[in-house]
Amino acid sequence: MPLQAKAGAWLPKPQSGVSIISTTNSTGKHIYDDTGVKGVEIDFRKTESQFYGELGVSNRLALVGSLGLQQQTFVQEGVRTVDFGMTDVRAGLRVKALEGRGMILSFEPSLIYSGQNQNFSTLDKGTFIPSLEARALVGLSREFSGVSYFTDIQAARRFGFENVPNEWRFDLTLGAKPSARLELFAQAFWVDTDVLDNAPRIALATENLKGQLSFVYHESPLIAYQVGLTKSLKGKNSILETGVQASIWQKF
Repeated sequence: MPLQAKAGAWLPKPQSGVSIISTTNSTGKHIYDDTGVKGVEIDFRKTESQFYGELGVSNRLALVGSLGLQQQTFVQEGVRTVDFGMTDVRAGLRVKALEGRGMILSFEPSLIYSGQNQNFSTLDKGTFIPSLEARALVGLSREFSGVSYFTDIQAARRFGFENVPNEWRFDLTLGAKPSARLELFAQAFWVDTDVLDNAPRIALATENLKGQLSFVYHESPLIAYQVGLTKSLKGKNSILETGVQASIWQKF
């Protein structure tokens, strides 16, 4: 999925919400091998767009969902492949468990369909097969000297069906709001995919850690714009990517 900053552990108020439309353009020149070393040379280009939305149902419950499209061009040893299709399609619930003293704990079960253009371990295209994800989210917020700070930590286990591998996921966001119109984010996104012994085409486990630095400009209380840079920091059997990301946030 694109590396936009989502609303995290906090829930929108009942009958209100947010939509985020984001696009990420990235390139890659190498693949990390199974030891985590930069290996095979490639020419990789990807454009991925995603719509994310959430809607508050009550003080403890929100609906969340996303869908994405992706086009990628992959050239290796003179062979060029171009693919276009859907990535993940997600529908879920966010349930608030605890809140107080600037801390919130939420849980988010989701049903996910990995579209025909979603990459798995060996960079093959996925199929439209469901997965279930169980996600825990913790948010912390503080204010010092007139500047608001927050931390959002998310840990998830994704359970695949048929030939879709299980995954561990961990997201970390550190944010600061030095003014009413400006927010700054430093983020990390880690995915670790299990081995599938019964599926030779995706029999390699993968690991991918990406970092992102971005800022969000609030044009008004309802509209904001995010721009950021993203880069692969480490990985195994995955592409070393560098990219730029832009999003439009719309509250309602």
